[in-house]
Amino acid sequence: MKKLLFLFIALPFITAYCGPRTTKVIESSFDNGQPKIVTIYEKMNGEEQKKKQLEYYQSGQKKMEGSFKNGKRYGLWISYYKNGRVWSKLHYKDGKANGIKKVYYENGDLHYKGELKDGKRVGKWTFYDINGNASEIDYDKRP
Repeated sequence: MKKLLFLFIALPFITAYCGPRTTKVIESSFDNGQPKIVTIYEKMNGEEQKKKQLEYYQSGQKKMEGSFKNGKRYGLWISYYKNGRVWSKLHYKDGKANGIKKVYYENGDLHYKGELKDGKRVGKWTFYDINGNASEIDYDKRP
């Protein structure tokens, strides 16, 4: 019974030690010491892999963030204006832009949106001027 109790108590500590561990690395800084680029690495099975990257403005406000898989951009990447509002959103797969891209004006209104496949524009893209008037370009029909 004592051995079983010990196992239940020790098991969370053992699995935590054997599981992935993350390390936060400040890759570069501004002259004032504020971090500019911060990368999160995960050590799994003896190998260290880049998992996430954050970029900041000198003020400390987040400029960009996104994840990595197998050393390449993966998933949602978001860029921000200095005022903290979203500038753009874009998904990546195997290091290439894939999916819907949305770019916003600094006031938060949508500037344009469209789809990318393997980093190339495809299909209809819609562009909005500052007054909200829309125009379209069909990238499948361009020469």
